[in-house]
Amino acid sequence: MSTVDADTSSKISEAITSKGGCFVEAPVSGSKKPAEDGQLVILAAGDKVIYILLFSCLMEQHSYYLWFAAQHGACEKQQALDSY
Repeated sequence: MSTVDADTSSKISEAITSKGGCFVEAPVSGSKKPAEDGQLVILAAGDKVIYILLFSCLMEQHSYYLWFAAQHGACEKQQALDSY
């Protein structure tokens, strides 16, 4: 999980999937206090089947997850809009 720009996320996805790997974009939204309280928001994009497989592991760390889109870069673009 990381927050990077949409182009970087797409490049990382391409590098991983071109080698046969799986990639789910999962930028983190929130600040220090929500992090301390386990209430960060995670938007996810990519292969929904992989997201479902990862979901139980992700829920161990954070409270709020939202499947957002199949296209990598979509979450990063939404997060940038939310920052305004």
